[in-house]
Amino acid sequence: MTKKLFFFNHGVGGNCHSAFIDSTRSKLEEKGMKTVAPSYPNPADPNFDEWKDTFHQFLADNWNGEEIVMIGHSLGGFFTLRLLGECFDEDWTKKLTAVILVAPTATKRPNRRKFYSEEIKWDNILKINFKPILLYSDNDDKVAREHPDYVVEKIGQMAGFEFIEPKGFFHFIMPEAQPVLDAVFRFV
Repeated sequence: MTKKLFFFNHGVGGNCHSAFIDSTRSKLEEKGMKTVAPSYPNPADPNFDEWKDTFHQFLADNWNGEEIVMIGHSLGGFFTLRLLGECFDEDWTKKLTAVILVAPTATKRPNRRKFYSEEIKWDNILKINFKPILLYSDNDDKVAREHPDYVVEKIGQMAGFEFIEPKGFFHFIMPEAQPVLDAVFRFV
């Protein structure tokens, strides 16, 4: 079994223990997988550059050249996409196996949050070879449907792209979310 690094990016107001992160990490670690889940600074009013710096520090401390699977929830999904768009030519992106976006925000909305002030560099993301999986519940009460639809519009043509729409998971803010586990465990 090849060891992989599973890297979790939480959403606004969250931390390394938010939603499904703890239970998913625990199950991965039971299988011998390596996991990282930073608590990003100032989660109530996040700053992209601070989060990017934190990501790079955690990556430097934990990555030893193994394949990477990234999981981004809500604003953490936006962060993951924007990070990929800006860092597409860094060495670690060549080891990216999959990106699992769980109820991600995706549109530029500077009036909502400074974090959304820059458009995601979608064309750069298309230069990276990874399997994208998008999860969005039929009754998400936090993120409007326009966001996953925008992700589909921008990267839905990538090889292996999957859009999974489970029923009844709202915004996946729960201790365990089976659709997330199912998606993540494809890469164990």
